[in-house]
Amino acid sequence: KAKKYFKEANVEYMVADACKLPFNDNSFDLIVSFETIEHVDDDVAFLKEIKRVAKKDAVRIVSCPNDPYYYKDEEGENPFHKRKYTSFDFKKVSTDVLGETVHWSYGYALNGFMSMDENDCTFPEKRDIDNLKMTDILNPIDDKECYRVQADRYLNSWNANFYVGIWNADVYMPLPTVFFPREMFIDPEDPIFADINEWKTDYYERLAACNELLMEKNDSLEKNYVINSNMEEIQKLQNSIEELQKERQQLMGNMDRLEKDVASLNEKLAVKNEDISKLQKNLRAEKLRTTRTESLLELADFEKQRLWNRIDCFESRQSELEAISQEYERYKRSHSYKIMQPVRKLYEVLKK
Repeated sequence: KAKKYFKEANVEYMVADACKLPFNDNSFDLIVSFETIEHVDDDVAFLKEIKRVAKKDAVRIVSCPNDPYYYKDEEGENPFHKRKYTSFDFKKVSTDVLGETVHWSYGYALNGFMSMDENDCTFPEKRDIDNLKMTDILNPIDDKECYRVQADRYLNSWNANFYVGIWNADVYMPLPTVFFPREMFIDPEDPIFADINEWKTDYYERLAACNELLMEKNDSLEKNYVINSNMEEIQKLQNSIEELQKERQQLMGNMDRLEKDVASLNEKLAVKNEDISKLQKNLRAEKLRTTRTESLLELADFEKQRLWNRIDCFESRQSELEAISQEYERYKRSHSYKIMQPVRKLYEVLKK
């Protein structure tokens, strides 16, 4: 099917033993293996083959499913997997062979929304399946923005859906995505708090079992005392009762510590929520002060421009007055001014 629907001139499909690859040493610049390691009989041999056929600076991308996340009980397993890997197991076996120069990523199930232009949408009736290309399956859409909505749980190695290691890559670039994480196959509950509840449940069950066993031992002790006065057997039963009582006390102490831990976690959570509320209040106040400052700056710029306009007007008038004053001085030094001086004096006398 791959050769039929996705054939390309520069693409070749092969089937081979992953632990005995039919390639020469130092053959490839890039090797990708998605969730293969859990299916092979010898995981170390598989990784050594990857290392053998890779060039010295080749990029190697190897992923592995987090089976302990999907199968909480030891009995649960995928029938096609040879073994389960925690993130620590996968890191240990892969770095021992492929080296320590590695960037780790964790995969999660996603939910999200995106808006697409009508011209980018895919219409099945416009596709000829016999002419499909490999990239047509993905229908990639470029997006400049990336958002991650706050999750209901922690994102870390123990609740990831799979692990990915990228060896010898110079730059790590996250894919443009709009998403928020969601749980698959299990209830959305973080393992930290889930483990506490499991421990509490386990302690309660063990405590109930101890009480039940203690009652059985007491009944057995009373019957044996009536039926058989063998002091050695009675002493053994008494020792068993004392050991059960000690274990019961230890379980009660563990329960008290767990309840204190839960209370402490709740207090820390309340303090963090209060701190977040204070920070949000301070942020709103800072935004208000910033807005007011920006308004004052705009008014100051307007006033500065108005003053500069008045200065320009004043300088223009001053230039005109200086020109008139210069003209008047030239007139006073002229002959006509001297000739007209007696006339001006007579005019002043007549005016009075």
